[in-house]
Amino acid sequence: MNSESVLLLALLFFLSFFLGCGRQQEALNSSDATIMSGAIIVGDVDWKDVTELDGSHPIRLNAKKVADLSLPAIESRCTAFLIGEDVLLTNHHCVTTAADAVGATANFGHETGRTGESLSFACDEFIGNNEEFDFALLRCKGKPGKTLGVVTLSSQSLQTGDKIYVVQQNCDYYLNKKCDWSKKYARGQIKGTNSDGDYKHDADTLGGSSGSPVFSETSNLVVALHHAGYGNNGQGRGVENYAVPMSKVVAKLRSAFPVIAAQIGLSGGTTPTPGNRPTYEPNNSTSTAAKISLPFTGEGLSIATNADKDWYKFSVALKSVVSVKLQMAKALGDIDIQLYSSGGTLLYKSDSAKQTETITATLNAGVYYLKVYGYQGATNDYSLNISK
Repeated sequence: MNSESVLLLALLFFLSFFLGCGRQQEALNSSDATIMSGAIIVGDVDWKDVTELDGSHPIRLNAKKVADLSLPAIESRCTAFLIGEDVLLTNHHCVTTAADAVGATANFGHETGRTGESLSFACDEFIGNNEEFDFALLRCKGKPGKTLGVVTLSSQSLQTGDKIYVVQQNCDYYLNKKCDWSKKYARGQIKGTNSDGDYKHDADTLGGSSGSPVFSETSNLVVALHHAGYGNNGQGRGVENYAVPMSKVVAKLRSAFPVIAAQIGLSGGTTPTPGNRPTYEPNNSTSTAAKISLPFTGEGLSIATNADKDWYKFSVALKSVVSVKLQMAKALGDIDIQLYSSGGTLLYKSDSAKQTETITATLNAGVYYLKVYGYQGATNDYSLNISK
């Protein structure tokens, strides 16, 4: 083998493992748009259109805040999501300079089968970015978050095996160059961390998914920012994907963009911490129960003492299937849940010895109470999700 061949093989090897903090040219549809590199499909393609989900499903509700980000100044596209009423978060390698943001638009309605009013907003004001944690901030005109809502960012630490999902704008253009990169979700798991401290995950993505939010399947909060992949075989298939832990992004937002961090806190899109976590206490009885609306997600909650009980009160307007899921933070410290009618009748309970307690039931219209308590005085932190 001559020296030129060795050099060529070495170059191909490097490119196949490149993590993608840059741009890769890919012909996509008739526009021949450039899409961002560094994301791959792991195994079989198993992402699905968000429109296949019921309108009240937590994934569908979160997907409303995710957009197809068009970047005409660099003939490119990425995915982005609302963290404030008018603040959009995506990857640094999507928007490296203010010039890249010129003419940028975010389309929140690019979904299969969707018709009706336009959900496109001009998001061409460059706020700033950070290369270390690969994020960029854009400001949108019209405050789309006022009507679409904003995601909630979480500094929750994930463990290997934790279930996640990625909401993104993409399609398998390796198989069909003219496919529609409609809004999709892909489920996966955390596979550990890499040497940079990024989460490794196996949810399917491709170039164009850069800037996608990674949600916890348990809390439905944004726990990471997808930005790269490893081992592309030339057909978009590879080994694993990477996401920056949201704890790192949030810490940098607070230090480098304090005004934005404050705005996010006011809109509800912030990391739950003791200082800004929603306060449900005191809620130790039905008379002081925390009033919540469905769907509900609460993180960083706690049964703090052996006498502590948390009560939640919610209403169901129409007969619905309601699902309750409680995830304990630690394996030790068994806490359980009970669902009561407005008159105090115990309807359902979940009191297994597992780290997750669930109740799924068809409820008539009315008012209900959920009780969270420690088994034999056990204490633990927990997250709670109630959907219908």
